[in-house]
Amino acid sequence: MHLLIISAGAHIHETFPATLKQLNGITHVGVVVEESVFLDLPGDKEYQKQTKPEIRNAIKQVQQTCELVAVDFHEIRIPDISLISVRDAILSAARMASDARVTFNLSGGTKMLSLSLFAMAIWLDGEVCLTPDADTVTPIAIPKMHIDDIRKNPNYIEALRILGEHAKDATPAVSPISWMAGKDFSRLMMQRYQPVRFSDETKVKREPNRGMVTKILDKPIQWGLIEERVRPGNKREKEYQITSDGSFALAILRAESNAGNQTDS
Repeated sequence: MHLLIISAGAHIHETFPATLKQLNGITHVGVVVEESVFLDLPGDKEYQKQTKPEIRNAIKQVQQTCELVAVDFHEIRIPDISLISVRDAILSAARMASDARVTFNLSGGTKMLSLSLFAMAIWLDGEVCLTPDADTVTPIAIPKMHIDDIRKNPNYIEALRILGEHAKDATPAVSPISWMAGKDFSRLMMQRYQPVRFSDETKVKREPNRGMVTKILDKPIQWGLIEERVRPGNKREKEYQITSDGSFALAILRAESNAGNQTDS
């Protein structure tokens, strides 16, 4: 089951077909919209008089598209765009599909609504995307850790450096050369290993070994900073590659290091 949450806007019907096509297996769609959008009030400003009917029409067209492709559709009406209102509505929708993959498209609606939905994506371990035009769906990565989590163990940083250097300045390539053989990574990692006590251990490990190298890799792989696969043609060996998130984290750490060096000088 795949639940797509969309922030309501006047043009969501234009980008929805691309989202439906490019995101795999969408089974349910929920459009988050303020209840006031369905009320034409005497005190509405000129832009509200124009945009409210446009938003209602856009939602209707999204619903019609869902009906054509047998995707379940729901309006998720909220009294306002506060985080509390958005939270309650999204949690209610998520409970109906507790095991679902949840993706948030934040291209429509107000900034406050999009920010509230982004916060919910973090809480629900969901995915986020934007649709800047009718043909493009851009995923937005949500960090699975804080940068301090990487700093806690200098060997995490060293692992990123090794793979970043191998992938030519931490830029992942599509060619096989961006993958580093596990034995080559282990050799360099054991050379650069810094003695440290892991959180689940009582003593500092002074001497590295292959098991320690595997342990160093575990967290960065869980965080999506490093990718692991079985080496093509040799199922007994593994190889590793820095991901785009890993490159981003490494760039932040390098920038901090450079800034610190300039301050010291």
